[in-house]
Amino acid sequence: MFIRKRAGKTVKKSKTASTEKTTPVRGKTTKVKDDEFISMVQKKAYEFYIERGGEHGSDRADWYRAEQEVEKGIQGGIEVA
Repeated sequence: MFIRKRAGKTVKKSKTASTEKTTPVRGKTTKVKDDEFISMVQKKAYEFYIERGGEHGSDRADWYRAEQEVEKGIQGGIEVA
């Protein structure tokens, strides 16, 4: 276990504890670690940014849209990258 200070608060986190996003997929369970999920969302959001011609100002909209698409892909058992 290690302790990390963040904004004046002490946060304890276990080295062995792994946070995962668990999603049922057609009778099966798909597990995607948080790091993997965030990485997938980042890539997708960047794709949307490029599709818009690299125009600034819609980063949050791109991020939320990417989260939804990645979530749908995980639920549908589709590789989303």
